[in-house]
Amino acid sequence: MDYPLDKMVVKFSRPVVIDGKEVAEIEMMEPTLRDRILYDKDKDGCEVEQEARMIARLVNVESEKSLYGLPACDYKQLQDAFNQMVKAPAARKQS
Repeated sequence: MDYPLDKMVVKFSRPVVIDGKEVAEIEMMEPTLRDRILYDKDKDGCEVEQEARMIARLVNVESEKSLYGLPACDYKQLQDAFNQMVKAPAARKQS
């Protein structure tokens, strides 16, 4: 069974370089059960590193290290987007 997955665009406070490209925004895919399983199985590093790996997968970047240069305010926006995307579609904030 395939479901249409939502995506959310996160606009950064200023352009940043991710995977060698300057970007002003990034698109996050809606998490799936598979993403949750991968997160729960991930035992490498601290919880923040595990979360960064999950978010990196959802925004389709090479690795969590690609996000290490993000300003904290922009990483917080990615966390907030994730927290919206795990809600039912009708309960998500519209941006």
